[in-house]
Amino acid sequence: MAQLTAPAGAQPDGDVVAEPVEPPRMRTARPVKEPNSIDPASLPSTLALIQKVLTPDKNVITQTDPSAIEDILPPLTSSNDVDIELYAILAVVVKDFVNTWYTKITLDRGFVEEISHIIAHCSRALEQRLRRVDIAALVLDEIPLLVQAHIESEEQDLILGIPQLTPRQRTARRRLPPSPRPISPPYATSTTN
Repeated sequence: MAQLTAPAGAQPDGDVVAEPVEPPRMRTARPVKEPNSIDPASLPSTLALIQKVLTPDKNVITQTDPSAIEDILPPLTSSNDVDIELYAILAVVVKDFVNTWYTKITLDRGFVEEISHIIAHCSRALEQRLRRVDIAALVLDEIPLLVQAHIESEEQDLILGIPQLTPRQRTARRRLPPSPRPISPPYATSTTN
């Protein structure tokens, strides 16, 4: 037979005694950075990364003058601040995904420079196109119409009983080759004698 046990803090006569409750812990303040510590997200660190990865041969970028980037790298946008951030992202991508294999093939920096020039060309073209877009019409007219059409399509699928696919099923369906269509001959075949 199992014995019943009293809950913690219960007296033999059945009264429950309140246990001491710890006060809630207060959040501690963030540690103060030492003045000599280097913040990896600071502007000098960002400029040093850009120089190390994208322009290792040229020692023009200084850690205090971000405008020097204009002298050696093509502008990506019309804003120098945005250019620095985009070049920082490009430097991380090149360092982690291009230099890991490209430096094993050759030490020539031409490929990395071409990547920079192509991305600069594409980003300037994209900025010009975005300036021509009517953002208000896009957000208030076109996107709601697309969302409404999508919702109506999903509702129609539910009414017709078309099964909903999970994201994994959609991915698997995209990998399948297209189903072959029967090929009909361009001429009629008749066997009349």
